[in-house]
Amino acid sequence: MSCGMLGAAISIFVSYMEIKTIFIVAGPKITMIPALSARTFLMAGASGILITLSGSVIPIIKSRQMKIIEEIKF
Repeated sequence: MSCGMLGAAISIFVSYMEIKTIFIVAGPKITMIPALSARTFLMAGASGILITLSGSVIPIIKSRQMKIIEEIKF
């Protein structure tokens, strides 16, 4: 979960900075102004956390049923 939260926080920050940079550099050529809502970024971050957690469920379930020696090999 901590890996997902760290990745989500970094990706939210990087995405926000990329969007701001694109519109600063290409601003005069683009007539639209981006509507950046915090909800969109938070939803993307939450989905990153959920994807990371869902990817860690299968190894947890498999390691529960293994003996110590099998866990070391796995």
